[in-house]
Amino acid sequence: MNSKRLLPTILAVFSTASAYGQPVEYKILAVSDRQAIGLGTGINYNGLDAPFIDESGRVTFRSYFGNVTSYLHRIPGSEPPLILRAGDSPVDLGPNARIGTTLWAEDISRDGDILIFSQINFLDSTPAPTLYGYGTYTDALSGFGVSGLGGGTAPGSGALFCILSHYTVRTSFSTAGHLAIYSNLCGPNVHNRNARGIWVTDNNGQNMQLVILSNNPNPNDSSQWISVSNDINVNSSGTVVFSGTLSRGTVTPENNSAVFAWNESTGLSTIVREGDPVPGFPPTVTFRESPSARINDLGHTLIWGLIQGPGITDDANQILISDRGGNGFEHVYREGIQAPGLTPGVKISKIKNVYFNNRSQIGFFSDVVGPTMPFEDETYFWADDGSQGLNPVARTGQNVPGYTNEYTLDDFWYTDFGAPPNPEDPVFTDQGRLLFVGQLTYPSALPGSLPRVHFMTDEVNELRLIAPQGAQLDVSNDPNNPELRTISRSSFRLRGSTNDAEQVALLVRFTDDTSAIVLASYADGCLADVNGDGQATPTDFTAWLSAFNANAPGCDQNGDGQCTPTDFSAWISNYTIGC
Repeated sequence: MNSKRLLPTILAVFSTASAYGQPVEYKILAVSDRQAIGLGTGINYNGLDAPFIDESGRVTFRSYFGNVTSYLHRIPGSEPPLILRAGDSPVDLGPNARIGTTLWAEDISRDGDILIFSQINFLDSTPAPTLYGYGTYTDALSGFGVSGLGGGTAPGSGALFCILSHYTVRTSFSTAGHLAIYSNLCGPNVHNRNARGIWVTDNNGQNMQLVILSNNPNPNDSSQWISVSNDINVNSSGTVVFSGTLSRGTVTPENNSAVFAWNESTGLSTIVREGDPVPGFPPTVTFRESPSARINDLGHTLIWGLIQGPGITDDANQILISDRGGNGFEHVYREGIQAPGLTPGVKISKIKNVYFNNRSQIGFFSDVVGPTMPFEDETYFWADDGSQGLNPVARTGQNVPGYTNEYTLDDFWYTDFGAPPNPEDPVFTDQGRLLFVGQLTYPSALPGSLPRVHFMTDEVNELRLIAPQGAQLDVSNDPNNPELRTISRSSFRLRGSTNDAEQVALLVRFTDDTSAIVLASYADGCLADVNGDGQATPTDFTAWLSAFNANAPGCDQNGDGQCTPTDFSAWISNYTIGC
C-alpha cells in the first residue's frame, strides 16, 4: 500500500494549481491486475465494487470474477483479509446452506458490521434450492448471519417473507448494526395482497422481532387500524421510526396519516399525526397530509411536512420541527424564510431531501425565489451546526474547484458506476459534510462530454474535489519506480464511504480499463481564508471583521461554535499557519 498526493492532471479542463484547501492524499489499497489478498498466489483481482470504511479506518470491498465467485475483503484488520466468499456457510442456517454467487455489501455500521444482500443455496433443497435475503457480517459472530430470508418465516406473523429482492424491500441499518426491514408477506396463511410489516434485529443483526404488521389494529387504540409505509429509519438504540396511515374508528381523511416510533422497551407510540397543532404556531395551524420523520443516535427526532391553517400560504407551508433543543418539539426552519447569505427578499422555496445527522445538525436542499435572483431554477444545499443557524453550502450554477471558470455545477445527483442499481442520494455526514456526485456543465458542452465528479465539503464549507477524471495516481509499491495511471472515472457509495476521521474510501477506474480501491484523506479547509479566495492574505482580516459584525460562520476561528473576540486571536494563529 502506498500513500501519495494526486498528481497533476493531463487534461486541459482540470486546473493544475487549484487553490481550494489542502491537497488530498491517496493510499492505493487494491488494484485489479494485482494479487488479490487472501487468495492463492497468482490470482489477481478482477472486478471491484465501491468500498465501505468504518471508524477504525478499515476498508471493506467486494471483488468478483465474472458471475461465478464473489469475495468480501477487509484491509487492514486483525481478522483474515478475506472475510467472506461465495460458497461459505452462513453461521446460523446449518451445514447444507451456502452463500451463492449473488453477494452484495449494502451498508456499514460504525464498528464495521456489514449489511449484506445474498443468495443462499440449500444443498438438500430444504426449504428451497435457492432463496435470497439480508444478513450481517459481524466480528461478534465471526461470520455472516442471516436476518431475513425470502421464503423464510417472518417472526410474529405466521407467514413468510416474500422474495427479498433488494429492488422490492426497504431496509435501514443503524450505526450500531441494527437492521430494520420492511417487506411484504406471502404464503398459505396470507389472504391479503397488501399484507406487510416492519421488523428489527439486535445490534448484531440477529434476533429479528416484529415491530408492526400492516392492516392490523393499533396496539394503543384497537378501534383504529394502521397501514405502514416503507419510510423506515432505525437508530443506534434500536428505535424504529416509520410513517403510516390510520383507518376505521373515528379516523377521517383530515387526520389519517401519522409518524410512529417503536422501541422494544416502550412499544409503539405516535410522534405526530395529521391534524395535530404545529409547535410555535397558533393552535389553528395544524399538520397536513403525510409528515415524515427521522430519529438520530442522540434520540432526537426531526419532523418535516406540510402545515395548514389561517395565514398559511402555499409558498410557506413546509416546516421542519425538532426536539433537539431539549424543550420538546420546536419550530426550526420553514419554507418562505429569508435565504441566509442572499440579498433581502430572496426566500427559501420547495424544501426537499431533508437530512438529520447524529450530531442533530439539519441539512436540506431547496429552491430559492425572489426579485433579485437572476436564475430562480438554482438548487441550494443548506446546513446548520445547531447553534449558528443555517448556512448556504453549495448550489447549482456555482463554479467548482479544480475546473476552469466556464464549468459550473449542474446537478447534485447522478447514477454512478460501481454503485448499487439505484442512484445514491447525496449524504450529510455526522461531521456536517455534504458528499455528492456532481454533474457539471459548460456553455459549449457536447452531448456525453460533461464531467461527473465527486465532491465533499470541508469544515469551512468549501467544495473539495476527489479523484477527478484525468488526474493521475501512482499505483506502484516502489517509490523509486512510479507507475502512473490516469483516472477515467471514480465512484464512492456516499453512505458508508467516509468516517469521522475525514477518510473517504472510493473506487477509481483508469484509462487502461484497470481499477483500484483507494483511500483518500485531506486536511480541513483553511480557516484563515475567511473570504474564500483560497489564500490567507491581509484581505481576510477585513473579511473576518465583517463576519464578526454579522455573527457569520467565518467569524468562528477557534471552533467553539460562537462568535466572540477570542476568535480574533484564533484568526491570527490560523493566519500564521497559512493555507
